[in-house]
Amino acid sequence: MSKKNQDNTTPDEFAFPKAWTVFGPVGKDDPEPDFEGVKDLPKELAIAGKKLAAQKAAFADDNRLDLGAMLGGTAEGKTAYLLAVIEAVKAMEVELGAGADWWMKWWVNGEVVCDTLRTGNNAPWFSVLDHRFTARLKAGRNLVAVKVVSGSSGFVLAAGGPREMRDEPNWLARMVEETTAARREWNEKLASAAKPMTVIKEDWETVKTRLTHWWANELYDRAVVLVGARKPDVRPCQWPGGAVTPEVYWTDTDYNIWRAEEQIRTTYYGGESVPAFCLGGGWSVGHALLFGCEPKYSPSTVWTDPLPAGADGYPPIRFDREGRWWKWLREGTLKAAQASRGRYFVMPAWGSEAGDILSLIRGDMNLLVDVAENPDWVRRAVKQVSDSLIEAFGELWKIADQTVTGIEGSMAGAIWSPGRGKEFSCDISCNFSPKQFEELFLPPIIETMRTVDHRYYHLDGTVALHHLDLLLSVPEIQAIQWVPGSGREAILQWVPLIRRIQQAGKAVQVFCEAQEVAPLLNEVSARGLCIVTGCASEAEARELERQVAKLSRER
Repeated sequence: MSKKNQDNTTPDEFAFPKAWTVFGPVGKDDPEPDFEGVKDLPKELAIAGKKLAAQKAAFADDNRLDLGAMLGGTAEGKTAYLLAVIEAVKAMEVELGAGADWWMKWWVNGEVVCDTLRTGNNAPWFSVLDHRFTARLKAGRNLVAVKVVSGSSGFVLAAGGPREMRDEPNWLARMVEETTAARREWNEKLASAAKPMTVIKEDWETVKTRLTHWWANELYDRAVVLVGARKPDVRPCQWPGGAVTPEVYWTDTDYNIWRAEEQIRTTYYGGESVPAFCLGGGWSVGHALLFGCEPKYSPSTVWTDPLPAGADGYPPIRFDREGRWWKWLREGTLKAAQASRGRYFVMPAWGSEAGDILSLIRGDMNLLVDVAENPDWVRRAVKQVSDSLIEAFGELWKIADQTVTGIEGSMAGAIWSPGRGKEFSCDISCNFSPKQFEELFLPPIIETMRTVDHRYYHLDGTVALHHLDLLLSVPEIQAIQWVPGSGREAILQWVPLIRRIQQAGKAVQVFCEAQEVAPLLNEVSARGLCIVTGCASEAEARELERQVAKLSRER
């Protein structure tokens, strides 16, 4: 950067660099480069045995850089490094500001000056005002490096110096004004509508037909693909309702509905993906709150402590129908269903299944001992939790019924179902033998499955694979959702597993990167196959849909 467009004589006149060099993507847990002593921008960066070529990028006028669009979409944990050189005419201290979706770490001349890798961003708008920190610049060349780790739905960095932080409130005010006007306009349309406005997708009838065949493990015309991408030229808006604390983020119904509608407004839903809403984001501890557990919040998760044991040494298992959490869930689901007005689905499911809920109520280690020493109590307790959930699901299904939302069918996790559909799981089962799982935890799951029309089982990680044969033998299970674990692993290594599921007569849902879709379709049957992926742009997503259709015909 030349002195002509960067005057560093005082911090107030400091010009934050717009042009940066980007390296990535890599994994969030890959070893971090050592930036101490580095003065110049490298042409490549070596991380975890990979040589990453330099890519050029520039912050937009709103001080944001969309790394997802640049690096092939978002996936939680995807990581990039950004580097820039600042020429300072003298030593000085400058205040910088930044926010990231969702984690970041900053170095100046090798010194860490900001680190949110443990806490996350703590604010969902990714503004230069989110985190302020001091950069100590020396006279001459200064290397600034940033590590950005993607959240589950975005991969964005907002950053700037004193000038950008001074101007940011004006930008936020404009966003609030635009958002408020847009919501007012939409509410007026809703009020004047004589009936719900079903505008889910442009090819909705074909999507329904294709998914109806998928649930039956049949091939309609091609493999099912759920692909999302950011809409072009659609800017995110600012929540007009005040500060977003972790508790607001997870529990405020109005905020959660607004957040879902913003996601829907800015997202292209390609293939068979459809917009949907689940109150609280479907946090895994959710249903445990109906039995007396209380939540604790952080920006990235919700957790709860086990319930205290009673006189018999065990906590009581009681569905608290008068408690605030059941009221919150029931009233919030109704409010969301009424707000949807044919634009998106409202999922009544919230939280984990009976086995996982019991592990939250009792505590993981206590439950492991209980299974070994008192399996009869475990069997009764899981059945009590399951019976209560069946009761709760029944009420929530009625609230999210087509007569309220204006949309036929429902969402089973991330996929549409004709009739009532649901995702089932028991992650705690990885700690038990197939015999223990079959005798204690599986019967209530099957009983709950029989209360809905369509269902798939979420098989979570290699530690749960010892249950696969048992699950494939359950006729109520129509599909297996295979999730290898938290790491990003090449999908092709799981081809034998996918074939095994298909040969057992079950449909299968898998997650992979966009570039892995074609190789996968060259190895497995398109029949009963559902691929979940993401693309950097709507154009790329539409091209991927065409590619899936072509490869499905060839197979």
